[in-house]
Amino acid sequence: MAYDKTFKRLGSVGGYSTVDLTLIRNGVSACEVTVRASHKKAKQLREKGARITVTDDVTGVQYFSGSRVGMSGSGPADDQITFRFESDMRILARMLAWTNPAGNTTNQPTYKRYTSVPLETVLKEAASQNAARLGLPLTVAPTKGRGQLVNVGYRFEPILDKLQTRLDASNLTVTVEQIAAGWRLDVAESRVIRKDISVESGTLVSYDWDEERFAATRTLVAGQGEGSNRALATYVSTIREGDFGFPEEIFVDARDIEDAADLSSRGQEKLQEDADKSGLSIKLVETPTFKYGEHYRLGDTVTIETAAGPITDKIKQVQIVANRDNGLTITPIVGERSDSPDIRLLRYIKRFAGSLSVLQRG
Repeated sequence: MAYDKTFKRLGSVGGYSTVDLTLIRNGVSACEVTVRASHKKAKQLREKGARITVTDDVTGVQYFSGSRVGMSGSGPADDQITFRFESDMRILARMLAWTNPAGNTTNQPTYKRYTSVPLETVLKEAASQNAARLGLPLTVAPTKGRGQLVNVGYRFEPILDKLQTRLDASNLTVTVEQIAAGWRLDVAESRVIRKDISVESGTLVSYDWDEERFAATRTLVAGQGEGSNRALATYVSTIREGDFGFPEEIFVDARDIEDAADLSSRGQEKLQEDADKSGLSIKLVETPTFKYGEHYRLGDTVTIETAAGPITDKIKQVQIVANRDNGLTITPIVGERSDSPDIRLLRYIKRFAGSLSVLQRG
């Protein structure tokens, strides 16, 4: 369904060549829609602020909502336009957490601190207060206090950047959906799907998996300062050292952290990022009793029976492709593909941006 920047409904985008959705747990999802240049909605989709939603026609489940971020075309033989959209999770990735959301630029303390506060509460409070500051039509569902207790200090960082590693390690999946003339933010708890997913049961067509061991068992984190005055902290995973048999260290440069009390948390985040990775790409048979969005969703935990044994992990990504030639294909990614260059690049960019931001914020 197409909308303009005011959320005015423009009608269905039927007759497309291809719709390619990449849904990412606790991240910004993407959607590409390819139509002929003569398509009745092409002109409206070229307008600034154009939006779409992708919804299951049968169940009414909204897979995607977001705004156009780019487009490209080809011709004259095929004469097509591909519109690129990013999901409304982009709001959290482009919303800065001010230290005093109700104040002006002359009334901002050094940090906005949360100490031993549930992860869900931190996310929703920061999103609600800063959405109000920006005048965004974002409705935030009341918190239920879910997730681990966290210690977080905000100083003008994007809300999602600060919490993404913690969210990925939790049983919470964030959703931002278009509702009427605005958005609704909530979190869903991971469910354990007790479905026999195997070739023998007829639910599994094929799979492709890989596994990679963690990078280290402990971190030495260095903050601001020079020489012997540089702030240092360590974080140790006793579980990993018990499993592996001896310690392995890595160094973490955290000059972007201004408060030494936050250094240990950065070390913990680094170990979480570099944890054991098992990734599984699967092709499933969609049936009335086993359908994405209705019987399983992003963040749910599933067990896949493979020739090497069962693999159990959360659904971190789902690829949905619909086209005129091949119909609909749905490919969930279970766990984190350790060979994914996109994941590694995003982590590098995030760390580089964090180091640069301390210079920009002063």
